[in-house]
Amino acid sequence: EAPAIVKARKKICVLGTTPSRMEGPINDPDWEIWTIGPGGKDNHRWDRLYEVHGRWPLGFGELVDGKSYLDDLSKVEPPQQICTAVPMQIAMKEWDRESDKSDEWLAEHVTGDWAANRVIDAAGLFERHGKVWFSSSISYAIADAIEEDATDIAIFGIDLESGEEYLSQFPGCRHLMDAAQKYLGINIIVPKGCGLLRDPLPYPDRFETHQALMLERKVAWLEAMLGEQTAAHEDGR
Repeated sequence: EAPAIVKARKKICVLGTTPSRMEGPINDPDWEIWTIGPGGKDNHRWDRLYEVHGRWPLGFGELVDGKSYLDDLSKVEPPQQICTAVPMQIAMKEWDRESDKSDEWLAEHVTGDWAANRVIDAAGLFERHGKVWFSSSISYAIADAIEEDATDIAIFGIDLESGEEYLSQFPGCRHLMDAAQKYLGINIIVPKGCGLLRDPLPYPDRFETHQALMLERKVAWLEAMLGEQTAAHEDGR
């Protein structure tokens, strides 16, 4: 009888920016470490960094002590990868024009050649997984891990518990996690107490989204009232 074929393990850990990221397998060489944006760039080793935005605050390119986030990324060398939705050299030119800066300013502030830039096959991911689920950088990372035949996907430093994260980013991330585990047999690992493990009630009993929107409206109303009362107090004084 032919021996069973054992699939080689491919372990990928996606690290976010909340404290549990330091519980991930950062020091285990059997794991690839993928991280996200400026929060992950300088805090631990990584093999990939996902920077899927098309626009950045001007401060991301302003040099402080000769360094900036975008300038640092432009100088990263393979085998590390900077994963983006569009080629970064093109994105940089659009960004500096929108910021009313010149090509000379860009050449002075973002000095690398983007040798490590890898453009994500976003159209292919959308076609195969449904673009509605791509509501955060984390979704792109998890989908890429699925596409690259990961046997194990660990997710540390990611909870998606407040504001926009709760309303839109959590469902996209959770869907891809569930699809990977339930339909593809991928081992999903998260830290104890991770916010991604919460399991909202199904319709029609779900209340969390409605409650979140209601509380956001109340906060906005209270802030507006506080502003009015503060102004009235200053006038009275």
